[in-house]
Amino acid sequence: STVAQIRQLMDDIVVEQEEKRKSELDALQSQINPHFLYNTLDSVKHMVEMKNTSEACRTIDSLISLFRSTLNKTNKKVSVSDELQNIRNYISIISPRYGGLIQADADAMPDCANLEIPNLLLQPLVENAFFHAFQQTKSGSIHIFIYQNKGKLYCDITDTGDGMSKEQVAMLLHASSTSGTGNRIGISNVRDRLAILYPEENGFEIISERGYGTHIMLSFPARRCNS
Repeated sequence: STVAQIRQLMDDIVVEQEEKRKSELDALQSQINPHFLYNTLDSVKHMVEMKNTSEACRTIDSLISLFRSTLNKTNKKVSVSDELQNIRNYISIISPRYGGLIQADADAMPDCANLEIPNLLLQPLVENAFFHAFQQTKSGSIHIFIYQNKGKLYCDITDTGDGMSKEQVAMLLHASSTSGTGNRIGISNVRDRLAILYPEENGFEIISERGYGTHIMLSFPARRCNS
């Protein structure tokens, strides 16, 4: 019947859209992983050159922990507590190369521990802060804080680095994840993943001022983690 044909057509469209969404997410995730691994290995190489082998071993241990929790989990949603551990492992990998000049920490309100968050969603933003926010200032802090309010989960990433002009912020917000470099890729990647996972339900805002640092705020529905 015509109704059955229409229903089948609608089902086919849903399947096709889901496959397209998954392939887009896979592409975005694969964009981050090699970039991250390259920077991590560069950090380890730097430590070995400085003959700081114990620090290099600790960094490799953190890398192993991070890989255990993230490999084969492309586009998986994890708990906030797992994501915090991922971020802390990442911080312990990257921060030694800055000789303690950039202090970073990650925290969440206790009532968020079992809420879901896309795996490694925040890592590109933390990476950006380390690699791009302290070109002039050289030292400062990065703080990640996760909380919930009125059915939404909020993730704030704040640094006390160089800051950006309104024009630079506008460029970052309108950059494509397929045609950017450095911090543009990280920010547009996270923004694109949120748009695919939470269409019409996500927020992404950047507040920045030259000489005062940058504040990035993400939001999406607060849902309990199933895993």
